[in-house]
Amino acid sequence: GVQTCALPIYLPNPNPWPANAYASIAGIATTAQSASFTLTVTDSQQNSSSQACTVTITSLTILDFPTLPDGFVNVAYSYVPTTTGANGSVTWAVPSGSNPLPPGLSLNSSTGQISGTPTTAGPYSFTLTATDSHGNTTSRAFQLNVYAVGFYTNGGLGNVNLGSTFSLNLAAVGGAPPYTYSAGGLPPGLT
Repeated sequence: GVQTCALPIYLPNPNPWPANAYASIAGIATTAQSASFTLTVTDSQQNSSSQACTVTITSLTILDFPTLPDGFVNVAYSYVPTTTGANGSVTWAVPSGSNPLPPGLSLNSSTGQISGTPTTAGPYSFTLTATDSHGNTTSRAFQLNVYAVGFYTNGGLGNVNLGSTFSLNLAAVGGAPPYTYSAGGLPPGLT
Protein backbone atom coordinates (compact mmCIF):
# COMPACT_ATOMS: atom_id res chain seq x y z
CA GLY A 1 0.00 0.00 0.00
CA VAL A 2 0.99 3.62 -0.29
CA GLN A 3 1.71 5.45 2.95
CA THR A 4 1.69 9.24 3.07
CA CYS A 5 2.96 11.17 6.04
CA ALA A 6 2.34 14.92 6.10
CA LEU A 7 4.19 16.85 8.78
CA PRO A 8 3.53 20.47 9.68
CA ILE A 9 6.68 22.56 9.84
CA TYR A 10 7.01 24.27 13.24
CA LEU A 11 9.58 26.92 12.45
CA PRO A 12 9.53 30.63 13.28
CA ASN A 13 8.11 32.00 10.04
CA PRO A 14 5.75 35.01 9.90
CA ASN A 15 4.89 34.25 6.25
CA PRO A 16 2.01 31.98 5.16
CA TRP A 17 2.77 28.29 4.66
CA PRO A 18 4.82 27.75 1.52
CA ALA A 19 3.46 25.43 -1.17
CA ASN A 20 6.11 22.77 -0.38
CA ALA A 21 5.42 22.60 3.38
CA TYR A 22 4.45 18.92 3.11
CA ALA A 23 6.41 15.82 2.16
CA SER A 24 5.20 12.45 0.91
CA ILE A 25 6.43 8.91 1.36
CA ALA A 26 5.16 6.77 -1.48
CA GLY A 27 5.78 3.37 -3.00
CA ILE A 28 4.58 -0.21 -2.91
CA ALA A 29 5.19 -2.00 0.38
CA THR A 30 6.83 -5.38 -0.23
CA THR A 31 7.21 -6.73 3.32
CA ALA A 32 4.56 -7.03 6.03
CA GLN A 33 6.05 -5.41 9.13
CA SER A 34 5.81 -2.67 11.69
CA ALA A 35 8.49 -0.09 10.97
CA SER A 36 9.63 2.86 13.07
CA PHE A 37 11.60 5.68 11.53
CA THR A 38 12.38 9.36 12.00
CA LEU A 39 11.44 12.10 9.56
CA THR A 40 13.36 15.35 9.57
CA VAL A 41 12.58 18.59 7.78
CA THR A 42 15.24 21.27 7.32
CA ASP A 43 14.61 24.72 5.91
CA SER A 44 16.93 26.84 3.79
CA GLN A 45 18.39 28.44 6.95
CA GLN A 46 19.30 25.04 8.45
CA ASN A 47 16.47 25.11 11.03
CA SER A 48 15.17 21.56 11.48
CA SER A 49 12.49 19.56 13.19
CA SER A 50 12.18 15.78 13.58
CA GLN A 51 9.27 13.48 14.27
CA ALA A 52 9.20 9.79 15.14
CA CYS A 53 6.78 7.81 12.95
CA THR A 54 5.53 4.24 12.90
CA VAL A 55 3.77 2.50 10.05
CA THR A 56 2.30 -1.00 10.06
CA ILE A 57 2.24 -2.85 6.75
CA THR A 58 0.01 -5.90 6.74
CA SER A 59 -1.05 -8.24 3.99
CA LEU A 60 -4.20 -9.21 5.90
CA THR A 61 -7.30 -7.29 4.83
CA ILE A 62 -11.01 -7.61 5.64
CA LEU A 63 -12.84 -7.29 2.29
CA ASP A 64 -16.43 -6.71 3.45
CA PHE A 65 -18.32 -3.46 3.13
CA PRO A 66 -18.84 -1.68 6.46
CA THR A 67 -22.65 -2.02 6.29
CA LEU A 68 -23.72 -5.63 6.82
CA PRO A 69 -27.01 -7.14 5.57
CA ASP A 70 -30.00 -6.17 7.72
CA GLY A 71 -31.28 -8.40 10.48
CA PHE A 72 -34.78 -8.82 11.93
CA VAL A 73 -35.93 -9.50 15.48
CA ASN A 74 -36.68 -13.20 16.08
CA VAL A 75 -35.34 -14.25 12.64
CA ALA A 76 -32.15 -16.32 12.34
CA TYR A 77 -29.19 -14.29 11.07
CA SER A 78 -25.91 -15.46 9.56
CA TYR A 79 -23.04 -13.61 7.92
CA VAL A 80 -19.43 -14.66 7.30
CA PRO A 81 -16.85 -11.92 6.64
CA THR A 82 -14.03 -12.50 4.16
CA THR A 83 -10.31 -11.78 4.36
CA THR A 84 -7.49 -11.76 1.85
CA GLY A 85 -3.75 -11.98 2.32
CA ALA A 86 -3.87 -14.21 5.39
CA ASN A 87 -0.85 -16.29 6.34
CA GLY A 88 -2.41 -19.51 7.66
CA SER A 89 -5.67 -19.61 9.59
CA VAL A 90 -7.53 -16.51 10.80
CA THR A 91 -8.89 -15.90 14.28
CA TRP A 92 -11.73 -13.41 14.72
CA ALA A 93 -12.66 -11.27 17.72
CA VAL A 94 -14.66 -8.27 18.86
CA PRO A 95 -11.78 -6.30 20.37
CA SER A 96 -11.78 -4.80 23.83
CA GLY A 97 -13.25 -1.32 23.70
CA SER A 98 -15.57 -2.10 20.79
CA ASN A 99 -19.33 -2.07 21.10
CA PRO A 100 -20.69 -5.64 21.35
CA LEU A 101 -22.59 -7.47 18.62
CA PRO A 102 -26.38 -6.95 18.62
CA PRO A 103 -28.16 -8.87 21.41
CA GLY A 104 -28.80 -12.48 20.36
CA LEU A 105 -25.83 -12.67 17.94
CA SER A 106 -22.43 -14.21 18.57
CA LEU A 107 -19.12 -14.47 16.73
CA ASN A 108 -17.43 -17.77 15.84
CA SER A 109 -13.76 -16.98 16.49
CA SER A 110 -12.56 -19.66 14.04
CA THR A 111 -14.74 -18.81 11.02
CA GLY A 112 -15.77 -15.20 11.69
CA GLN A 113 -19.42 -16.17 11.29
CA ILE A 114 -21.83 -13.79 12.99
CA SER A 115 -24.93 -15.81 13.77
CA GLY A 116 -27.89 -16.19 16.08
CA THR A 117 -31.32 -14.63 16.42
CA PRO A 118 -31.42 -10.89 17.08
CA THR A 119 -33.63 -9.97 20.03
CA THR A 120 -33.62 -6.16 19.99
CA ALA A 121 -34.20 -3.74 17.11
CA GLY A 122 -31.78 -0.90 16.53
CA PRO A 123 -28.67 0.26 14.71
CA TYR A 124 -25.53 -1.48 15.98
CA SER A 125 -21.93 -0.46 15.38
CA PHE A 126 -19.04 -2.74 16.32
CA THR A 127 -15.54 -3.67 15.25
CA LEU A 128 -14.19 -7.05 14.15
CA THR A 129 -10.51 -7.92 14.33
CA ALA A 130 -8.92 -10.66 12.21
CA THR A 131 -5.52 -12.11 13.18
CA ASP A 132 -3.66 -14.65 11.04
CA SER A 133 -1.31 -17.38 12.29
CA HIS A 134 1.73 -15.11 11.76
CA GLY A 135 0.27 -12.45 14.05
CA ASN A 136 -0.81 -10.03 11.31
CA THR A 137 -3.89 -8.18 12.53
CA THR A 138 -6.46 -5.98 10.82
CA SER A 139 -9.74 -4.47 11.98
CA ARG A 140 -12.86 -3.07 10.40
CA ALA A 141 -15.80 -1.17 11.86
CA PHE A 142 -19.22 -2.52 10.89
CA GLN A 143 -22.83 -1.33 11.04
CA LEU A 144 -25.69 -3.84 11.33
CA ASN A 145 -29.29 -2.62 11.41
CA VAL A 146 -31.80 -4.86 13.17
CA TYR A 147 -35.46 -4.14 12.44
CA ALA A 148 -38.52 -5.20 14.44
CA VAL A 149 -40.41 -6.16 11.27
CA GLY A 150 -39.83 -5.85 7.53
CA PHE A 151 -40.19 -7.42 4.09
CA TYR A 152 -38.10 -9.99 2.23
CA THR A 153 -37.26 -7.36 -0.41
CA ASN A 154 -34.80 -4.51 -0.78
CA GLY A 155 -37.46 -2.22 -2.26
CA GLY A 156 -36.76 -2.94 -5.94
CA LEU A 157 -39.80 -4.77 -7.28
CA GLY A 158 -38.85 -4.98 -10.95
CA ASN A 159 -40.39 -3.50 -14.06
CA VAL A 160 -44.07 -3.57 -14.99
CA ASN A 161 -45.08 -3.46 -18.66
CA LEU A 162 -47.83 -0.96 -19.40
CA GLY A 163 -51.10 -2.82 -19.99
CA SER A 164 -49.75 -6.12 -18.61
CA THR A 165 -50.82 -7.98 -15.51
CA PHE A 166 -48.49 -7.55 -12.56
CA SER A 167 -48.51 -9.62 -9.40
CA LEU A 168 -46.03 -9.78 -6.54
CA ASN A 169 -46.39 -11.60 -3.25
CA LEU A 170 -44.61 -10.03 -0.30
CA ALA A 171 -43.60 -11.86 2.84
CA ALA A 172 -43.18 -10.21 6.21
CA VAL A 173 -40.18 -11.08 8.37
CA GLY A 174 -39.61 -10.54 12.08
CA GLY A 175 -42.15 -9.06 14.42
CA ALA A 176 -45.16 -10.93 15.77
CA PRO A 177 -47.84 -12.34 13.44
CA PRO A 178 -50.57 -11.97 12.37
CA TYR A 179 -49.53 -9.14 10.02
CA THR A 180 -51.61 -6.50 8.29
CA TYR A 181 -50.41 -4.84 5.09
CA SER A 182 -51.08 -1.45 3.55
CA ALA A 183 -49.60 0.52 0.67
CA GLY A 184 -49.73 4.23 -0.09
CA GLY A 185 -48.97 5.91 -3.38
CA LEU A 186 -49.26 2.90 -5.68
CA PRO A 187 -49.39 3.68 -9.42
CA PRO A 188 -52.87 3.77 -10.99
CA GLY A 189 -54.21 0.27 -11.68
CA LEU A 190 -52.25 -1.46 -8.87
CA THR A 191 -53.79 -2.33 -5.52
